[in-house]
Amino acid sequence: MADQAGMMAVNRAVEALAEDPAPPGAFVRGAYRRLRVGPYRVLYEVEGNLITIVRIDRI
Repeated sequence: MADQAGMMAVNRAVEALAEDPAPPGAFVRGAYRRLRVGPYRVLYEVEGNLITIVRIDRI
């Protein structure tokens, strides 16, 4: 993968969601939340203690 540093940052951000599913900068839209991590956007859903990563896009 060409952007290993970017994907490592995404991985750290996704792992951090376990501690804080609503970090500063997270945008809530309906049932989904969106988090920007550098040039990536992580779309995820929180249902109780379950966090589901819906998709990760490079923007």
